[in-house]
Amino acid sequence: MYNVYLVQPTYDANKTGDIWLPYTIAALWAYVEQFDFVKNNFEVKDLIYDRSSLHQAVVDIKDPDICLFSNYIWNWEFNNALAKKIKQKYPHCKIVFGGAQVPEWWTEPNQDYIDTIVQHEGEENCKQLLQDFLENKLKPCYNKRHRTQLETHPSPYVDGPWMDYVYKKQKGKVRAIIETNRGCPFACTFCDWGGLTKSKIKTFDIKTYKKEIDWIAKNKIEYIYIADANFGALFDRDLEIAKYLANSTLNQGYPKFINVNWYKNSRQKILEINKVLSDVGLARGLNMSVQSMNPKTLKAINRDNMEVSNLKEMYKICNNNDLPFYTEFIVGLPYETLETWTKGICKAIDLGCHYAIDVFPYEIMPNAEAYNQLEEYGMTVGRYNILTGEIPEWSNIVTSTNTMSTEDIVEAWVWSWFIQTFHIEGITKDEYLNSNKSAFKFYTSLYKTVSTDTKLSVPLEKARDRFTKAYSQLSIGINTVLEIFDLDAVNYYKENFYETINR
Repeated sequence: MYNVYLVQPTYDANKTGDIWLPYTIAALWAYVEQFDFVKNNFEVKDLIYDRSSLHQAVVDIKDPDICLFSNYIWNWEFNNALAKKIKQKYPHCKIVFGGAQVPEWWTEPNQDYIDTIVQHEGEENCKQLLQDFLENKLKPCYNKRHRTQLETHPSPYVDGPWMDYVYKKQKGKVRAIIETNRGCPFACTFCDWGGLTKSKIKTFDIKTYKKEIDWIAKNKIEYIYIADANFGALFDRDLEIAKYLANSTLNQGYPKFINVNWYKNSRQKILEINKVLSDVGLARGLNMSVQSMNPKTLKAINRDNMEVSNLKEMYKICNNNDLPFYTEFIVGLPYETLETWTKGICKAIDLGCHYAIDVFPYEIMPNAEAYNQLEEYGMTVGRYNILTGEIPEWSNIVTSTNTMSTEDIVEAWVWSWFIQTFHIEGITKDEYLNSNKSAFKFYTSLYKTVSTDTKLSVPLEKARDRFTKAYSQLSIGINTVLEIFDLDAVNYYKENFYETINR
């Protein structure tokens, strides 16, 4: 028997408390292990999921014959460091790198400590890889695009031992990831959805999915991430899934929260799914991910947003029925300017976006179409620290374009912080709604008042300093720096805003 090690580090279990169950690598092995030649020749000795100590990870791996690494932005540096150590200690071991972080333009590994790479979906590629390993015919690259029939896939939760293993080792302090389908019919340039963009959606067996929910509820796991690209696109099926989740929460108390990627072009009937989940407190809300309100930008990123009239109607229904929702924007996209950004967020407010906004930096993933468009749009990119610790992890984010300087991008973040603080957090929301003014006119006037007042400008300048440091140093954790919600600022303005302007 050949010794196999599965490697998918998530977070430092000593620091973060709950960790993500290593779904990707466990699902991969559950698939290949159903074949006799795999069961008869390979034995998984351990699954490495904790990144708290590189040294301990090396110690835990004993006499490996093959190590399968699942890679993404949150473990790429750690995996490379670990793979190098393993190769030094066990030169005969075959190191295999797969996952969405492995560039699709690679035709072979570009590091001497990696023996082979896997691109696109892993199941069939790894099956062939293991067969070639037995025949001593291992190739440098496996990139077969053929997609397996998902209906027949076994579940890593109910058909394999590794989710139970990690769950018990972590004493239940875990978060779960599940897939109900794969594929995405859209082709957004900023997305690297596992090489499955602009592809037909294929579904897993819904009976298997329900068994996974039962496993999650039985083990009292509170948090689930549904890793579908467009939840709600398959309306009848996704409604059934939502009802099963809601019933699990009502009858068993778990899960307590889910995070989903909603269908990109949300339509009104998807609100029914959102309501099913929201009524039992499961979902944060429906994500209307517009990314930008600038038509030229949307065309450049292959993004076909819902019609403005439909977006307005969706906002109206949500607001009238107390259905939670949030609107997503990305800073630094092609053709965006500080003016289009400022007016874009205000346009969303005029249409009815009063509940929540999310703002993200423009991340450039190695397998996204945007990676090849940097020169076209004059984009500069900086490495941004997304995970600290012994082995830091980095994300590449856009720091300027030919239409937005770095200073403009910083000011876009400041404006987003300003809208979040005053409008979304309710300090001036009612005043705006009663003003009969456009959001742009109302909030640009308010911004001038706040920014020129000695007392009121203090939190604003702190925010500007924070965002400026983030883009100049590119070394401070993204979760604490590029964040527009600022509780201290909200409390400060609740105490001082009206008292100050009425003095």
